[in-house]
Amino acid sequence: MEENNVGKRRTEKKKVTSQPSPQSPSDPKPDDDDIFNLCVMLLPEIQRIVKTGKVPRESTIRQALRGMLRGDGVVPVIRSFATKDYLISYRGAHPESVKANKLTRAVVNLYNEDVQKRDIMNFRKPSFPQPPKSTSGEAQSSGKVTTPNEPSLNHSNSVKPAPSGTSIAGAAPREEFLYTSSKKIPIELPLNERRVYFMKHHETSDIPYLAQNNFPERIVVSEIVVMKECPFVRSAFDSKDTGKFVDSDDTAIYDPAKTANRKRCLRQAKIIYLADLIDSSFGRASKHYDSLSDWQADKLWKNTKSWVMFLRRDDFSENISCNIELDELCIFGTFLGAKNNAIAALRERYKAHKNRAMAEKLHPRPAMLPAEEPQRKKVSPERKTRQNDYAANEAQNDMLGIGWTYRHG
Repeated sequence: MEENNVGKRRTEKKKVTSQPSPQSPSDPKPDDDDIFNLCVMLLPEIQRIVKTGKVPRESTIRQALRGMLRGDGVVPVIRSFATKDYLISYRGAHPESVKANKLTRAVVNLYNEDVQKRDIMNFRKPSFPQPPKSTSGEAQSSGKVTTPNEPSLNHSNSVKPAPSGTSIAGAAPREEFLYTSSKKIPIELPLNERRVYFMKHHETSDIPYLAQNNFPERIVVSEIVVMKECPFVRSAFDSKDTGKFVDSDDTAIYDPAKTANRKRCLRQAKIIYLADLIDSSFGRASKHYDSLSDWQADKLWKNTKSWVMFLRRDDFSENISCNIELDELCIFGTFLGAKNNAIAALRERYKAHKNRAMAEKLHPRPAMLPAEEPQRKKVSPERKTRQNDYAANEAQNDMLGIGWTYRHG
């Protein structure tokens, strides 16, 4: 009996020690900023799970959401929505077979809010190409020769259209492509191929910009560079994605992967209308807003071009005529979030460009001979004759029209 009592006490001690310790009174209470920061930390892992369709066993998401999924009725509600075989774009009701509670109603309300905001949810897991299982003998026996690029005529696995009266507007899935006559191009390019367009003002036509005669003045830079060196721009896109910055009509910034109104003129590049971004609610909230608030459009655009040229490691010294303009460019870079070392590098780069230009002015390079100069050299009569052998109007071209010439000597 005593041994049994000792065993029970040990198990009770183990149970007590295995329980999680309550929150320390000294720990601060979580607020909205903590929830936002946690969402930012979890977002990359969530995106990887959605993209691959697999949840790693050691994933933090698995541990974070397991407690929520254990709530009564949560799993049946989620599965009832996830069994749809088309893109979800209309409101849904609480399943009648599941007893409603506070948590399940919250899941249904969240689902309907996303639909109301036109955030399309695609529950279909991404499919990756599998090697063909049929052998060459089976292909020959069927009497048809197939090629790797031949499209499949089997539409049994294709996405079914949504019911009539519903809208599928909203952000396109990552698997969407632009189809041309010969190939398909992904809407969202690889990171190293993405570009950002700084535009002087909004475009007036939506046809491809190469076909326009009055397309606004613009300058292009790599997305990796601008997001790294311009925290103000990066924060604007992040705030718009999270809903803190409302720009539904893409007046200030444009992201082709997140917009509901995709442009045709520049479909695969982010666009920044910097004048509108500075004048927006997001720009006015910047601590350096007063430093640029009274700048004219031409002055703002001139500094925009110079800053982008600096990011591209181009020579921007010709755009600056005095130290005052150099100081203004530094103020512009500070507004975009550039650090002190970047501003110092800007001044050093400008100084190096000016010194190089001054050295070339004091010691100019020898002038190159003009294009017609070699023709003035002494040429033998035989050479002169041979140079004119293939002239169509020359008399010595005996076989005119068929590409043969008659050469003297």
